Amino acid sequence: MCTVSEFSVISSGLSQWVVCNGLPYSVEIYRLVDDDLWTLQIIDAHKRNTLWENQLADDAFAFIEAVTVINSYQTKGLIAGLHLNFPVN
Repeated sequence: MCTVSEFSVISSGLSQWVVCNGLPYSVEIYRLVDDDLWTLQIIDAHKRNTLWENQLADDAFAFIEAVTVINSYQTKGLIAGLHLNFPVN
């Protein structure tokens, strides 16, 4: 028998859709209730996701990082499936 632990997740108010060159990206910023660090995930229109391996101390900084990455990588068609360490240079 499997058991499932229930975790309470807080979604940042900065989680939102970002459109770059006509392509939509879902920026998801969230953390566990008992955790101070935020997780950043970007999901493209094809439901492919990019998840940051390192958690972030601030949700506003996570949003800025997401927009920076979308602007940088989207033009190269490289954003989906990236596994990024923080910060991205």
